[in-house]
Amino acid sequence: MTTPSPPFDDADAATTPPVSASGASDLSRYDLSSSQPPETQRGQRNTLGLGSLLVAAIAAVLGVALQLAQIPIVAAGSYQLIAGISFVSLGLQGLMSVAAVILGLVAFFQRGHSRTAAAAGLGIACTVLLGVIGSCLYPFIASIAYR
Repeated sequence: MTTPSPPFDDADAATTPPVSASGASDLSRYDLSSSQPPETQRGQRNTLGLGSLLVAAIAAVLGVALQLAQIPIVAAGSYQLIAGISFVSLGLQGLMSVAAVILGLVAFFQRGHSRTAAAAGLGIACTVLLGVIGSCLYPFIASIAYR
């Protein structure tokens, strides 16, 4: 007498690797180092992208803070000090935003890493950089336009 085999269970099909024609299991399509199935694996945390996001955010906050710091200086009428603060502010914002763009580009094109933080860092950094370029070009454009 033979004992009947248990009925086929669908749960076994999800955990049993496929068998090739030679009878060997085909495990090459599974990442055995991960606890998640291949369909749900996410990209690794992108520390360069996070760095780009942080540097870009600091550059944006620094620009707003230094703009607000000029209010009492304008009230006092010290216009030379405003020029110095603007020069330092634009220099710091420009350097930080260029650094954030470089970090963001490197992070965005890394394979196997998440691109979310890199894309956000690139967006903020490009916006800050365009603001810096516009602020630097404004006096030249205004002098040409009002001749």
